[in-house]
Amino acid sequence: MYEFFVRYKKNTIRTLTRVQANMYCWKQMAAMLLLGLSLAGTGIAFAEKDRGFVVLLALGCWLCVSVHYPSRYFARQTGKAMGEGEQEFCYRFGENGIEILGRQERNHISYGKIQRIVDAGDSVCFFLGRNAGFLISKSGLEDPAAFGAFVQYLRQHISVPMEKEVPLLLRLFCFRFQRKER
Repeated sequence: MYEFFVRYKKNTIRTLTRVQANMYCWKQMAAMLLLGLSLAGTGIAFAEKDRGFVVLLALGCWLCVSVHYPSRYFARQTGKAMGEGEQEFCYRFGENGIEILGRQERNHISYGKIQRIVDAGDSVCFFLGRNAGFLISKSGLEDPAAFGAFVQYLRQHISVPMEKEVPLLLRLFCFRFQRKER
């Protein structure tokens, strides 16, 4: 059995929502970026002829800068839902599933409900769907070798492979070469 204690603070919520947006909303983020670049390019090309195109330039720049808006929006909504203060949860990975212990609640998730596992650098995110997930910190284990054993444990119990987090621009660059495994 593996046990992790996670205190959901602002930075923890931001990590979870960033990974969630990168995994589930990357197409919308890519569309925003491409639309912003095309509007900015149009604004630059025609700004000398008509000053009205400066608005297109500004709108295009705003779209390019706000590409990460979906993850920030998810973070704000999650923070509001959790209320004031920090919440701490204990995740116990047992033979029959994951037991989640909160202050006053106790839940159980079977391993079959996990749809995605994402390695996000210093943490691992588990997603039950597009809008539901949790994370555990790799520092919750004493030594790095224990994390390797934990990954092997996950492979035995969960049929979903662990993915690496891929930032938006790298995902766009490699989009042509990605293939879904069946």
